[in-house]
Amino acid sequence: MRILLISESFIVREAVGALFTKNLKVTSIGIISDLYSMKKEDLEEINFIFLDMKENLPEKIMFLNTVKGKYGNIKIITLDLNKDIKIFKRVVDMGVEGYIVDIDDKEEFIYTMNRVFKGKKVYAADALQAVVQRDKSNNLSVLTPRERDVLYNISKGYNNKEIAKILYISDYTVKKHVSSILSKLNLKNRQEAIIYVNENKFEIIS
Repeated sequence: MRILLISESFIVREAVGALFTKNLKVTSIGIISDLYSMKKEDLEEINFIFLDMKENLPEKIMFLNTVKGKYGNIKIITLDLNKDIKIFKRVVDMGVEGYIVDIDDKEEFIYTMNRVFKGKKVYAADALQAVVQRDKSNNLSVLTPRERDVLYNISKGYNNKEIAKILYISDYTVKKHVSSILSKLNLKNRQEAIIYVNENKFEIIS
């Protein structure tokens, strides 16, 4: 396996390079400080790229697009110490095999690399959680104004009969709205709806 390690940080280059050669038994590794130090034809001999996303993000995003578009057999893992969720979503959309946000634990790093080597995709758990939370927040747009009113009153702990009285609609209509809200927001019950509102801290009523 031929690996290309790219990072502006000499600490990352030395530390990760040592892990690849000493712990992962990689015998062929190229280590460069920036994309300009590499020739495009060099990619034809590469099987795996480790890319530090700390600096020059536009160039690196373009580079990733190029690699995934022309050299689909190359596996890529990105290191994003800034934990930028926008970068996470971009690299996932491009099909990058791995996204990590630190190298604090050697055994965890080795485990992650081995999984990617074997064709698995590995993404940092906290990044995934942040994306899920953000997407759940954005789901509010799928609710109608009346459903938002109902959700607001659910969050206040009112039952269907009380909500019907507040909004001047029938119990049956409230029940239909509750069912629709739970379905659209992928929630299981009223308790999850209350947690959803409290966690996302937004204004329900439009």
